[in-house]
Amino acid sequence: MNKNLNTEEVKSHIAIELHSLPLAMRTVFELYTNQHLELKEIAQIMSNTIQEVELLLKESKKALQVSFFNRYAVNS
Repeated sequence: MNKNLNTEEVKSHIAIELHSLPLAMRTVFELYTNQHLELKEIAQIMSNTIQEVELLLKESKKALQVSFFNRYAVNS
């Protein structure tokens, strides 16, 4: 991956990619990363199980990783 990405490029790409995620995935990711809520708290807010919230968080992180790799991968 391109190591020369600046903070604004990263933030911009995350914002664009988050917008394309399903609402539940986006909500979990934002509550966890921006609001620093624990998975248990997010589960209560969303009326989901902790396992469902964990899965949504895992899937949202994976989607972001794949998106970054696809967009910024450096050809060797």
